Amino acid sequence: MIDYQTFHQIRQLRDEEHLSAAQIAQCLSLDERTVSKWIDVEKYQPRKAGERHSKLDPFKSTIVRLLAQHPYTAKQLLQRLKEGGYAGGYSILKAYVQHGMHVEKQTRRTPLARSIYPRPQDTERAVRPIHQPSGLQAF
Repeated sequence: MIDYQTFHQIRQLRDEEHLSAAQIAQCLSLDERTVSKWIDVEKYQPRKAGERHSKLDPFKSTIVRLLAQHPYTAKQLLQRLKEGGYAGGYSILKAYVQHGMHVEKQTRRTPLARSIYPRPQDTERAVRPIHQPSGLQAF
């Protein structure tokens, strides 16, 4: 696969210099078949990346179901999934569980209660004056 700049170099050498595919290939250090492929293409189109699937994908519904029943650790889930034929690794499963990817964003619970509504003991500590030893002044 060539980049946009190389595509334009091929077109320029063909249109302005009137070089053959073999000559262009030699000038740009490309294979002649690559130049032949791109020499008649009107518009540059980069290769589209194929859709990649994770080994975890077929097991995501099982993970959601298991975590809805009990807050299993990634290691516990790995043991259960391996029994069901999971061939993936621990790290991808751990990342999936750790980052809460198994829960939809709308239903994900956030620890707002702690950040918005402080506990009484936190409030008391926050308003309690700092004790200064005698003879020292606060800045």
